[in-house]
Amino acid sequence: MVNEYGKYLIAYDIGTSGTKAVITDLKGNMISSATERYKLIHIEPLWAEQDPDEWWKAVILTTKKVIETSKISPENILGVSFSAQMLGTLPVNKKGKPLRPCMTWLDLRSERQAKWIKENVGLDVSAKDPIAKILWLKENKPDTFNQAYKILDCKDYIVYKFTENFVTDLTCAQAIAFDVEKREWSKELCSILDIPIDKFPKVVQSTETVGEITSQAAKETGLKRGTPVICGAGDFPCAVVGSGAIKYGRAHLYVGSSGWVALSVKEKYVDPKGRFFTMLGVDPTKWVLGFETENASSCIEWFKDNFARDLLEEANKSGEDPYTLIDGMAKKVEAGSKNLIFTPWMWGERAPIRDDYARGAFIGLSFTHTKAHLIRAIMEGVAYNIRWILELIEQLTGLKINSLRSIGGGMKSKVWAQIFADITGKNIQVVKWPQHAGAIGAALTAAVGLNVYKKVEDLDALLPVMFEVKPREKYYKVYNPIYNNFKEAYSKLSGIYHSTMQ
Repeated sequence: MVNEYGKYLIAYDIGTSGTKAVITDLKGNMISSATERYKLIHIEPLWAEQDPDEWWKAVILTTKKVIETSKISPENILGVSFSAQMLGTLPVNKKGKPLRPCMTWLDLRSERQAKWIKENVGLDVSAKDPIAKILWLKENKPDTFNQAYKILDCKDYIVYKFTENFVTDLTCAQAIAFDVEKREWSKELCSILDIPIDKFPKVVQSTETVGEITSQAAKETGLKRGTPVICGAGDFPCAVVGSGAIKYGRAHLYVGSSGWVALSVKEKYVDPKGRFFTMLGVDPTKWVLGFETENASSCIEWFKDNFARDLLEEANKSGEDPYTLIDGMAKKVEAGSKNLIFTPWMWGERAPIRDDYARGAFIGLSFTHTKAHLIRAIMEGVAYNIRWILELIEQLTGLKINSLRSIGGGMKSKVWAQIFADITGKNIQVVKWPQHAGAIGAALTAAVGLNVYKKVEDLDALLPVMFEVKPREKYYKVYNPIYNNFKEAYSKLSGIYHSTMQ
């Protein structure tokens, strides 16, 4: 282990709703953090785009903030790395300039292309997968497709802005058109789809140094020219690192805009229904099994912004965090929310059900329900979804999950953590700085790349638990019948979802 006293790491988590930057010491302890938000662009009903220049602006602003608040000199930054949203599709020219907005992981326009790939190639892809989006681009924007020098994911664009090198890492590549066994872009798939293989960037390991901060990037961010840049990984693999769940059999729960449950496993699993994925992690010798739910704390955010303006006004007057007020309302409502059920499939769903057309609903709404009941029902609905996922994981692997290392902004809420524990029957272990676990995971990825640590697995011991909540048998029994109704709701409503979305 390299002993670098007085040295620090800076890392970024470029998410769907904003970018977070952190400065950590070499043990992953956070010294400073900053967040800048941006929005999705919905030009058409199924489109979900972002302006990549907004990502870069957010990186610049957050960098300056964390340097200022930490009082740490850029001279003492040992390296830079990244976590980022995955499944994006961004065509750029030879100078790295975007040719159009990025089609994010939430974009559903390529349903027809996904169906064609499934029927003609045999790959189980959805409209959210990049290979379907690339085919859409080729068919609908041929000039842009032909002009594209490279097709990048979100993280790859930010790496380019720092280094002027076109690279991606193994975790992001395997979600596109990658032959995992050969560890190279799939010549066969690219040939079938008539996609020039040289449109994809070079693939490296997440811990690999991919360049140094350029003069231009240094000028814009305030960081030191020549600082090593480590590639980093997608948000999901970085979260595995940041949650302390790298070793075999360890599971973690993420509750952010989206949510997921992930488990470190010894082999690759395949689901014909496409509800889950198995991918190589930051440690390329280990597999991670993941079930992603597309909508988690974004459901609370939606409700707050549209139906709880009074809470926002109260928060502005009192100086309190609006989510503290939301927690207070939810805590006063009895478990089960008077049998009110919320289905959190606000923008389609990937797991536990695979349906791009599924949508959210309140079931059992009556005049006896208040705003507080709706808030708690949303929290419970997300937790029901996670319980369903956990049951599928245990059935699939034969492994019993007793506890979940828990991360994401949603897990700052002790009220919601207790709801997760009571509904799932699992111990919820919330790590320190849960909302920054992705960025901290990226920082520790850099630490391995810089030889501060020899192995990715060594990082598990560095990440402390901030608090733990245990399931309460009384409430678990209350939730059981409501959970069964929650599962039944999908089969009853799926036909309506599809007919209304045509």
